[in-house]
Amino acid sequence: MKEEFSNHDSDSRIYNVEGDKSWTLKFLQSPTAFVGGNDFHTLFVCEGSGIVNKLEGDVRSSVAIPTGEIETIETGLVIKSVGYRSLPVEGIPFDKDRGLVYNERGKITDSDGKEVRLN
Repeated sequence: MKEEFSNHDSDSRIYNVEGDKSWTLKFLQSPTAFVGGNDFHTLFVCEGSGIVNKLEGDVRSSVAIPTGEIETIETGLVIKSVGYRSLPVEGIPFDKDRGLVYNERGKITDSDGKEVRLN
């Protein structure tokens, strides 16, 4: 795969970037820093370090807890995701305290974990 990036400096040079492209979502991470440089290469590739977390508690009340492990990765793209709170929908079991639909691995359940079938 070959991609071209236009440098917006006054000389308007074209940079060719070749190589394998892939991406991976990294969950349970708490970024602490992003470090880049001032040259063209490091504008597109930066180093990010963050704390690795683990989930503790049962499936209905688990929380992310720092493990003390710090991971540093080289990346060309960072997507910020800070979570969300859902709004209740009539007829669907909803946990108002946590702002989410009760579920077990994506299947809607009642507050006791019993699968709910929607009509």
